[in-house]
Amino acid sequence: MAGRRPRPDGVVIYSPLAAQDYSDIHDYTAGAWGYDQAERYCDHLDKAASLAALNSHLGKPLQVTTEARARYVKWPKARYGHYIIYLPMIEGIYVLRILHAAMDPSNYL
Repeated sequence: MAGRRPRPDGVVIYSPLAAQDYSDIHDYTAGAWGYDQAERYCDHLDKAASLAALNSHLGKPLQVTTEARARYVKWPKARYGHYIIYLPMIEGIYVLRILHAAMDPSNYL
């Protein structure tokens, strides 16, 4: 298969900090709105990360670093959401952090 480019297949890999962010989001949501809502919101985050992995070039470039991109995820009717901050890879994305919209990425990257 010489000469063929690898096909992006949507792999999502979480950094240790992103995995902690994900867990914290789940715990906070469960405490505020219940376990079932926390599961639904984390599924929503998972789907957004998978879409970002398939279309990593569509993420918003960050001013903090030229390589990282961000995808905004918000639950319908929610006031605020989260940014999935990632590095594009050939096979998908490497998630650096999952930050609340009110958080400044330059303080967390």
